[in-house]
Amino acid sequence: MKMRAPFLLITAVLFLGCSQSGTSDGKGDTTTEAGEPGSETTKVERYKPKRDTKIVAYVNGVPIYEDELKGGTVDMAVTNEILFQEGLRRGIDKKYEQQIEDFRASLVSREVRMDIMEKLPPMKEVTEQDIEEYYNRNKSKYAAYHLVEINFTDENLGPEILKQAGEGKELRDIASSLAGSDPNVIFNDLGTRRELIQNFKDRELGSLSEVIKKTDGTYSVLKIVEVQETPLSNIRFSIRNNLEARRGATSIENKTREIARENNMEIEIVR
Repeated sequence: MKMRAPFLLITAVLFLGCSQSGTSDGKGDTTTEAGEPGSETTKVERYKPKRDTKIVAYVNGVPIYEDELKGGTVDMAVTNEILFQEGLRRGIDKKYEQQIEDFRASLVSREVRMDIMEKLPPMKEVTEQDIEEYYNRNKSKYAAYHLVEINFTDENLGPEILKQAGEGKELRDIASSLAGSDPNVIFNDLGTRRELIQNFKDRELGSLSEVIKKTDGTYSVLKIVEVQETPLSNIRFSIRNNLEARRGATSIENKTREIARENNMEIEIVR
């Protein structure tokens, strides 16, 4: 493998088609120069932290370490390094500066978060009473709603449909009475549709939606005809996890605010 290093370096030079030189301070910081034929050389700065493992190759003085191979070959690593240095020369790395910074921030934040969590006192245990109280406050969140609708194309029918439905007339009957003069008025049984419940201000049995404009250009009025509550026994585990996660998040938030105060950090919320 040692005999291949000069050959690989020569190959790299020929591949780039340019004259190159490199210097290193021995700590992993390396500066190289590269250029296209007939053009002035462009300075390329390449920093790689020094590792404790064996060096298996160099590209423009930049070392490739054995643990970087990750099961691949030295030739593959050299190819990747050539491509990377060419990308630096072209300035392609500038495209990814924000992504790199975001990833760096997430790694650092995660490590500090884990350190804080390890040192926090034990959280108060979530009791059965806590679970039951949360369930009772959020029953509608876990319920399944059976919906029906009256679908129509003439927006002007909306107020009349809401008026008749508000007086207690069933949507099916309203659709039948209107279909004689407008065949585009159709009644549909939608079954259980949790994603449509956001169209209701109230989620009680018999509640009506406002007139909804659909993506196909038609209009609709929805009605809740059945509410199926999910038994606590079916969701007790998920509620417990939810409450524990919330308490953990609150503990982390309180600790971070304490860190901010200790370090005189200025926080400004812009809305």
